[in-house]
Amino acid sequence: MAKRFAKQLLGVALLAPALAMAAPGDVLFSDDFEDGSLAGWTTTNGSISGVSSNAGYAGTGSFGAFTSNQAVTVTSPAFNAAVPEARLRLWVRRGADFFSEDTDAGEDFVLEYRRADNSWAQLRNYFGDGTNGQVYQESFTLPADARHGNLAIRLRQTDGSGFDFDYWHFDDVVVTEIAPASGIDIGSCDDFENGLSTNWTVNPTSGKSGTSSATSQSPNHSLFLNGGVVEVTSVAVDTSDITFQDITMWIRRGADSFSEDPDFGEDLQVQYLDDGGAWVTLETLSG
Repeated sequence: MAKRFAKQLLGVALLAPALAMAAPGDVLFSDDFEDGSLAGWTTTNGSISGVSSNAGYAGTGSFGAFTSNQAVTVTSPAFNAAVPEARLRLWVRRGADFFSEDTDAGEDFVLEYRRADNSWAQLRNYFGDGTNGQVYQESFTLPADARHGNLAIRLRQTDGSGFDFDYWHFDDVVVTEIAPASGIDIGSCDDFENGLSTNWTVNPTSGKSGTSSATSQSPNHSLFLNGGVVEVTSVAVDTSDITFQDITMWIRRGADSFSEDPDFGEDLQVQYLDDGGAWVTLETLSG
């Protein structure tokens, strides 16, 4: 796994034309399921997905949505997200025996968004063999191909073991327009409170990356890498600036108490791009 920092001179900044939505802070879509139903959403199987007020099913309020038992997909209504920047927040929980039933390996939960051409792209894969009852308070800055006039969000359970087994729970789905990220420059800090924003690109081979509130130094979120090989690369930063002194970052190895720990060979590399176009490893942190 590699977390990369670019060292090169930035040239021309291209400005996107203004889009129609009003202003940062506008809620483009939200559903907390407090009406007790999946009204407006579509599902491939209404007998194994829905909304419940059972204990453990909701993020806030009394009601939360769920999928269970086998492969099933739940899709939000379409909404207009043609804005310069937008954030998706939601609450996700893996089932557990004390309130529903936990998932196993291969019984994953996939968060996706619809592109303008009606194809689907993945934001996050939650693995079925993780910690029972684990809660994810998620915040994603939506990529450019998600910000269009016919966006939809879908949550897809990949498999299950049969009747009344293998539950996933989700709640508090909110998409909000946000102010465009100011970028990374000398003297600035990215604390991932706005997700990966436009400052980072993710190149997954077999792993995943995103932001989470499971652990952080400050304030509440951090970048995570998990599940396999994945590279996260920053925008370019001109370190020839005479005010540049060093790069600092906070790194934490996962643990069962809040995520899951890496094993032998599951290393983290910190690299920078030199002025000859080669990636140079600053440090390798052993799994």
